[in-house]
Amino acid sequence: SQCIRGVCTSPGKCSCLPGHMRRSDTECVPVCDPPCVNGECIALNICGCNHGYEQSTKFPHVCNPRCDPEIAECGNGECVEPNRCICEEGYIFRGYRCVPTCDPACINGDCTKPNTCTCEEGFSRSSTKPNVCDPICESDCQNATCVAPKTCHCLHGYRPSRTAPNSCEPSCDPNYFNTSNGQCTAPNVLRCNEGFLLKHSQESNRIYCKSRCSPECVNAHCLPDGTCRCLPEFIPAEESPHICEPLCDPPCENSTCIGPNQCKCWDGYQPTLENVCAPFCDPAVVDCSNGSCVNANTCICDAGLELLAAELNVSSCYPACVEHCTNGFCPTSAEVCECLPGYNRTTVDEDCTPVCEYMCLNGACTAPGVCTCDVGFVLQNGTCELVWEESRSSLSQSSTMWLLVIILSFCSALYIVRLFVFMKKKISDENNEEKYRVIVRYFTEGITNPAEKEEML
Repeated sequence: SQCIRGVCTSPGKCSCLPGHMRRSDTECVPVCDPPCVNGECIALNICGCNHGYEQSTKFPHVCNPRCDPEIAECGNGECVEPNRCICEEGYIFRGYRCVPTCDPACINGDCTKPNTCTCEEGFSRSSTKPNVCDPICESDCQNATCVAPKTCHCLHGYRPSRTAPNSCEPSCDPNYFNTSNGQCTAPNVLRCNEGFLLKHSQESNRIYCKSRCSPECVNAHCLPDGTCRCLPEFIPAEESPHICEPLCDPPCENSTCIGPNQCKCWDGYQPTLENVCAPFCDPAVVDCSNGSCVNANTCICDAGLELLAAELNVSSCYPACVEHCTNGFCPTSAEVCECLPGYNRTTVDEDCTPVCEYMCLNGACTAPGVCTCDVGFVLQNGTCELVWEESRSSLSQSSTMWLLVIILSFCSALYIVRLFVFMKKKISDENNEEKYRVIVRYFTEGITNPAEKEEML
C-alpha cells in the first residue's frame, strides 16, 4: 500500500520523512513544535487555524478566536470564543459591544466609564447626589429651584420677580390682601410702607394699608406725624400741603410741567429749547416766512407787509398798499395793487373778486373756485340747478296750509253769525213770554201795581 508522507522500507512498514511522525502504518503527519492551539499542523511547524479562529501575530502556533465587529466588538473586553466576548470589570455586553455601567444610573448625563457620568450640556455634577447632573442656571435661583438649564421654578408662595431675572418674590393672595401702599415680605405677609398702617376691611374681608395722613399724600411720603414729605424732584403745591407737584428747572414756558423736568407744550406750540415751547404757525394755515409767529397760527408780518388770505385760505405776508387793496397785494410798489392768486378784476379801480372755473349762474362766486348757490338751487357738476321736487313740494305744502286757514276762518265766522242770530231770537222769545204772563195775570188776578201796568203796556 502507499505510504503517505513517508517511504516504504519493508512490506507493510513506512519510514516517515524528516519532520513527520507516524500516525499509522501507512500515514505520517507533520510535526509542529510547540503544538498548534485551536488549529491543526498542516506542515512542518505550520499551523492551520480552525473555523472561527485566526493566526496570532505573536505566536505562530496559536490561533486566537475571531470576533466580527458587526456581531461582537470586544473593546473593553476579550474575545474568548468566535463572536463571543467577556467584558472587563465595570462593563456589560449590550447589543454587540461592552459598555460601561454606572450604579445608580446616570440622570441628565451619559455613563462614559464605570461609575463615571458625563453630564449633558447645561448640566453639572451634583455635589451631594452620586451620578446625578443638576441643571445650571446663570444666577442663583432666589426663592426658587433650578429645574432646567436657565429655568427657575418658584417655590410655593412665591412668584416670578418683575425686576430681577431668575428670582422669585413673595406673593400675597389678592383675594385677601391689597398690596397697594405696601409690599409682600413673605408668602401672605404684608408690610406697609412708611406712613401707612395695616388694617382689615370688614366690607371686603381684605387686609390693606391705610395712610396715616388724611387726605392721602400725592407724590409724597406720609410721615409718622401725619404730614406729607414730597418725593425727590417734587415740591409742595400752593393749594394743598398734601399734594406735591413735579419740579421743572428752568420753569416751563408756554407749557405745563407734567413730571420732573418734563414739560408738555400747549396746543399750538412746539419744543425749542430746554423746557421752552415756542408758538407754531402751521404752513397749511398761515405762511409766516416774512413775519413772526407770536401765537398759535398767529403771525405778525414784518414792517411794510400785511397779512392776507390767499388761495386755499392760506394767509401770507404781502407788501402793504397805500390804499385799501381788497383781495390783493402790492408786490413792487405801495401804489400798485395786484390780485391774490384765485382773484381777478376787470378794471384798475375795481376790487379783486374771486374767480370760479364755471360761471355761477343762479349763484355767486364767494371764494376762488367756490360757488355758493341761491336759495332753491343746489350745486351739481359746477353749476347751480333748481331743486324742482323740493320747490313743488314746498309750494304744495304752502298752498294746502293757506287753504286750510281760509276754510277754518270761514267756518268760524259762520258759527259766530249763527250764534248771534240764535241768541237774539232767544232773548226776543223770552221777552214776549214775560209780557204774556203779565197780561194773563191782569185779566185773572188784577194788577194794582202801576209799574206792572206800565211794563205790560
